[in-house]
Amino acid sequence: MSMPSNLQWVEDKSKVALYDYLCRDPNIVVVKEWRGWTIRGKEKREKIFFRREFDLATFSKDQSGLTLHGFEVKGYTKLEEGKGYGPSPFGAGLDQAAVLLDQGADNSFLVLNEPDRQTKEDLKRVCEHYFPYVGLIYLSKDAVFWRARNPGMKNPYTNNDKKRKILQSLIVGGQRSDIRMTDWCEKQNF
Repeated sequence: MSMPSNLQWVEDKSKVALYDYLCRDPNIVVVKEWRGWTIRGKEKREKIFFRREFDLATFSKDQSGLTLHGFEVKGYTKLEEGKGYGPSPFGAGLDQAAVLLDQGADNSFLVLNEPDRQTKEDLKRVCEHYFPYVGLIYLSKDAVFWRARNPGMKNPYTNNDKKRKILQSLIVGGQRSDIRMTDWCEKQNF
């Protein structure tokens, strides 16, 4: 593969673009590169890390409680020396998206540069059969994000208490590169 026509969609730039896009919604908490949190004791501090980092995560609140969405972002990657850039290998990131579910997410989304039609169909089939809680979001060359697949259902192995605890830990001592808070989150009204 040669260099993408719009080189900004390497992984780091895709994360920034998605973060900015998600921050347009004033009612959700948006976190970038969330690795875990720090617990501060009287005499020592302990860092607690996730098994896999959330590239991005969002918290929203409604009558039923908190909703946590995790995002695993894959962009163009550098190929062998002198060969330019190319898309991530097929299915790359699905394992990480599944781990985000185990860490408390209601759903997770694999975010990719928009692939060809056959790859889209194949990814959709794989998610429907083996990753029912994982959605697909594509980033077009024109910098438009669109959901190609919404997860069929919410992760039944998470609950509001778990999400409340990790959101409180994020607020108090989150290990992350950036966060956009909401009023309800700053007041810990969840």
